[in-house]
Amino acid sequence: MTANAMQGDRERCLQAGMDDYVTKPITTESLAAVFERWRRPAVPVSVPEPSKYEGSTIDPHVFDGLRVLSDEDDPGFLTRLIGHFLVDTPAQLALLGTACRKGRAEDVQRIAHSVKGSASNLGALGLARLCDSVVAGAARGLEVVPDLLTELELEFQRVRVQLKQGLKEAA
Repeated sequence: MTANAMQGDRERCLQAGMDDYVTKPITTESLAAVFERWRRPAVPVSVPEPSKYEGSTIDPHVFDGLRVLSDEDDPGFLTRLIGHFLVDTPAQLALLGTACRKGRAEDVQRIAHSVKGSASNLGALGLARLCDSVVAGAARGLEVVPDLLTELELEFQRVRVQLKQGLKEAA
């Protein structure tokens, strides 16, 4: 937003990397036009059916790749990575629940995205997919999120068991 409305200023600002350009005095019409340009499209949300997991909740290829890194470069790498995940994730899930109860959709999205990244790094792809569903649900409102958080917590418990078992096998 600028009072600088000389000819060519808009183009220079956009070329410099700005996302948009609005001049003063602001009108509701000009502001509405900018918001419309940048409004996120609606994301369809489907609530997943309760999952019936068969076998491992951890992708063995991802986990084996982490084992190789742990063996070659840093023998304690996998143990530390899993340890951090098992300590940090319950706290993140608690923050996620609090953000949902307080109606803070942006916080829900941010936290779920963070958990998704951590889960993906360890190969907990079911947990990561549920986090994606939480992000998408929060983008449309928080109505479906409480049920998804219940699923997320259950899946985390399954992942926790698998990771602890993986640590025992790696030792």
